Amino acid sequence: MKPLVTLLLAFFLFSEASEALKCYACINSDCKTETCVGSDPRCITAQAKVLNTAYTGKGCVDTTVCNAIGQAYCCSSDLCNSAEGVYWSLMMILAPLLSFILFL
Repeated sequence: MKPLVTLLLAFFLFSEASEALKCYACINSDCKTETCVGSDPRCITAQAKVLNTAYTGKGCVDTTVCNAIGQAYCCSSDLCNSAEGVYWSLMMILAPLLSFILFL
């Protein structure tokens, strides 16, 4: 019985840690991955212009911050704030549309 309790405890400890949201954390092209903390984290991609220089920032924020910032992209799956993910999502939408138009 004792090994079963130990196994269940280890499962819950490690499964909760593995469910933490991971996001890209970047300032322009200098990127790394980070594990988000907090009760309701989201990945964010936001752009800003400072003294005629454009900056793109990515990272983890709370849902309330995402709701407060109007010009930002927020998402809630692992590494969803990468440009590649947005590109492939767009391609998955456009490919059927293009084939429909071509073979109409």
